Amino acid sequence: MVATCGVAAAVATPVVAVVFGAAFVPAVPALLLLLPGIACLGVSSVLSSYVASIDIPGSLVAAYFAAFVVNVGLNLALLERYGIAAASVNSTAAYALIHIYLWVLVRGRLRPDAVAARAATAPHA
Repeated sequence: MVATCGVAAAVATPVVAVVFGAAFVPAVPALLLLLPGIACLGVSSVLSSYVASIDIPGSLVAAYFAAFVVNVGLNLALLERYGIAAASVNSTAAYALIHIYLWVLVRGRLRPDAVAARAATAPHA
């Protein structure tokens, strides 16, 4: 995902100019500000699948709801003053929060001591 976002950043201006026209080239900086968030969201989708598979979907709801609240709050505070760039940065921040939360959650579940404790208490068939 990071590589894809890197390629998108490298070719954004000419592709936007050709596909959408020169009038849309001023939107490229907003796209570039959004790309780190897109990379975070891509990795988070994999982490979300894992978290859902280990039966803690409430954590997913909490993570995405917290990101929603952060995004809306930042948009209300910054959008009028900074425009589309603020929207991109705010979304990137919200996606990064989801990513960080899920990464910490998954890392905690995969610690050797946590894995051993779950294995020791799991019912055996």
